[in-house]
Amino acid sequence: MDKIIDNKNQGLKLMSELRNQTETTLDAIAEIDKMVNETSDNTNKIVLAVETIKQIATQTNLLALNAAIVASRGEPGEPGGLSLRSRRRHVRP
Repeated sequence: MDKIIDNKNQGLKLMSELRNQTETTLDAIAEIDKMVNETSDNTNKIVLAVETIKQIATQTNLLALNAAIVASRGEPGEPGGLSLRSRRRHVRP
């Protein structure tokens, strides 16, 4: 009979230890889940920032291209349209 009681007590002790380990594991899983969600949120923010930077770069490239086109039409220090008018005046008799 003592053997049965000892086995029962040992079983209860093992179950208690298992419960504690399970709770520790669940806490760790909850912490990992929180970290994964934070990482996902931060990744989404980075993606949005990169998209914004790409849009700014595209606009900057378009502005630079436009400035180059305007500059190619004019003389140094003059807007392209004004320089073209000046040339037309000089060409006419």
